[in-house]
Amino acid sequence: MTTMYKYIKVIFISVISIFLLSLTINYTLYKEAINQNKVETNVDEKRNLAELSLKDDKKLNEIGFSNENIISIRNIALDKLSLRDMLKVFLNKEIQEENITYLTYTNESESMKGDEYVSLWIEPIEAIYNHREERTYVKLYYTATIKKPTFAQNKGQYILMNDEWLNLFGYSKLHYISKNGEKKFEYIGNSLISGVDVDFNVRKTLQGKTFYLKDISGVLIAKKSGYSDISNYSEYKYQKFFRDKKPGQNWARFSILKGFN
Repeated sequence: MTTMYKYIKVIFISVISIFLLSLTINYTLYKEAINQNKVETNVDEKRNLAELSLKDDKKLNEIGFSNENIISIRNIALDKLSLRDMLKVFLNKEIQEENITYLTYTNESESMKGDEYVSLWIEPIEAIYNHREERTYVKLYYTATIKKPTFAQNKGQYILMNDEWLNLFGYSKLHYISKNGEKKFEYIGNSLISGVDVDFNVRKTLQGKTFYLKDISGVLIAKKSGYSDISNYSEYKYQKFFRDKKPGQNWARFSILKGFN
């Protein structure tokens, strides 16, 4: 019995050692890939929509786009990506110039936690107030940039909450990179009523090569009743030993600086 116990103990220790060694190797390789490729990712809306338009309807549906959003992707003109032009597609109606005011927002307040691990950024790029509807429309860009990988992480989640704004259209783009600098991308459509919620793997094997998540970027077009400011909360989180870890969090409030016709 004692011999059997020793045998089981040796096997158990060996399995744990191999498991920890595997985690350490993956963490080291991930860290090297990030350190060697520190160029920040920007949102390239025209390129993104061009790439999405090349996918067939079945694929777009599989990656999270609703049938309505798929129709919008087909109808959006790549040379007309202003918020007003895109709203014509989403709302399927003309937006009269005399009924709208273009808004400019200023970052009133912002606080961050864990910026040394994940840098979270969000910005209202364009906004319109429709006087006839008494409603504000906004186009938001957002990114999450991995600065320092966390140990023993396989999966993760990016969440963006924007107070009472309802989604019209949106998507996220996962940016993966290999140790040698080779890049791969993965799109996820946003069919939520409000905000963003993206689940992802931090490591993927494609064509025999290992790629690591470097950035998340995305676009969100939303609406809200009234002449409205914007309050956002975003986080990057994952589970470790059945507990939520949040290496990155961001709180931001944007207020209307001015409106112009």
